[in-house]
Amino acid sequence: MARAILYSYGFKGFLTQFVESEAAKRLRTLEINEAGTLTPLLSRLPLHRVAKYPSYDMTKLAFDTAAFDLVVHSDTLEHVKYPLAGLSECRRVLSEEGRCIFTVPIVVDRFTRSRDGLPESHHGSPSESADDYLVHTEFGADVWKYAVLSGFSFVAFHCAEFPAGLTIEARV
Repeated sequence: MARAILYSYGFKGFLTQFVESEAAKRLRTLEINEAGTLTPLLSRLPLHRVAKYPSYDMTKLAFDTAAFDLVVHSDTLEHVKYPLAGLSECRRVLSEEGRCIFTVPIVVDRFTRSRDGLPESHHGSPSESADDYLVHTEFGADVWKYAVLSGFSFVAFHCAEFPAGLTIEARV
């Protein structure tokens, strides 16, 4: 994800340097769920907010329209019952130059499918099957379509390590 953020903003260097740049300091950033090792770096941005999933409903973001320039979420959307609604909300809260940069597990050799009617699938510890880890959608090769249907006009994939290291960039 860090590489995708840097590429998206045309920054040559490391994320640690980017968050200290004047351009990054002006970015109104929303992080939906904490993005692992990126969170401590992104939290250095003065206009950074975190909306923790699942206590925060991604399909009903309580932020004004066009309130952010960057929305980031990592391995969260597959747990959202209505992923199009979640991405549409990401689009709604973005400015006209905004970007949504996110990851989801992708099964690259098939299309996206809902898990409705299938046995429950959970992430996390096998001994812990809390609803917040319940997988509602298994994303596939057509994951880009969800971004377009949600109102984004540009979708790109950034590949750090195929097939597991794919990051999606959706721009307004």
